[in-house]
Amino acid sequence: MFGLDMSFVNWEIISKFVIKGFIFSVELTVVATIGGIIFGTLLALMRLSGKAFLTVPATIYVNGMRSVPLVPAGARIVLQPDSRRCQLPRRDFGHHHFCGF
Repeated sequence: MFGLDMSFVNWEIISKFVIKGFIFSVELTVVATIGGIIFGTLLALMRLSGKAFLTVPATIYVNGMRSVPLVPAGARIVLQPDSRRCQLPRRDFGHHHFCGF
């Protein structure tokens, strides 16, 4: 392969790890899908029940999970340096200022 000596690679061991990883990925996908369907159905039934002691916790959980992607996005907006400022020359040293330095 591209003139490289690959004789040190034991493909039998590598293929065992790849097969184990693939099987684990499929198992995890099946378990997560079934669990998500069951949990999601229970939450939906709780929200549709009309009883406050079921509706309120389910609503808090659902709305809380919906806002989780906003947390990293908001942190990135707040914490990320302004990209326009990063490439401007610094007048005090006479060289370019790059983010993080």
